[in-house]
Amino acid sequence: MQWLLQEFEDTHKLAEALDQLAIPYTWHKVVPFIGELIPEPVVADPGAVVMFGSYSLWRNAEANGYWPGVFKLRPFVQEEM
Repeated sequence: MQWLLQEFEDTHKLAEALDQLAIPYTWHKVVPFIGELIPEPVVADPGAVVMFGSYSLWRNAEANGYWPGVFKLRPFVQEEM
């Protein structure tokens, strides 16, 4: 599984956990309002990518066919009542 992380304080905590588990990851910045990643990730298998960061990553994962892509957490998902 390939992990692509956007740099935030909470993401650094995730990176520490990934380090302890010897799971590789790469850091990326997101171009505001466009959603492109810098540096552009080199993805070996689009079917084995996890992205963690801002809302822009949802669209990036979908546009590139990354799976599982992102985890949509409450309260950021829309649920039917």
